[in-house]
Amino acid sequence: MRVTGFISILTAAVLTASCMAMQYEPTMDNVAPKPAIVGNVTDTSGVAIEHIKVTLDWNDGAFSETQYTNSDGVFTAEIWENVEKAVRSLTVTLEDIDGEENGGTFESLSETFTVFEENSATVLDFRLNRATASESSPQS
Repeated sequence: MRVTGFISILTAAVLTASCMAMQYEPTMDNVAPKPAIVGNVTDTSGVAIEHIKVTLDWNDGAFSETQYTNSDGVFTAEIWENVEKAVRSLTVTLEDIDGEENGGTFESLSETFTVFEENSATVLDFRLNRATASESSPQS
């Protein structure tokens, strides 16, 4: 009788614990994907450039972050959302920080955009020119 009572209590405890654990699990159905900026960086021939420093400045510097392109020449960042939901300007600055590594030396580029869509991915494509000899030589 004691064993049956113990088994009943143990079973009830396991069921209660498993039900409680299920209550606290987040459901992925209710989680909306965060809007993102996806950038593709290539040379003028369309070859992906790895390890380009990407600086993203939102609303004239209200929020800034730095990313780097991966081996496919891609960077990704969440779209920054300010409290006032004011128009979001985005300045993207691309810099070759590794010199001749990863395909050569490339000119820096800076572009400013206005981001309108809030619930989707915004894809930006950049093509960088090779730096000339005078641009890649150190200044004295």
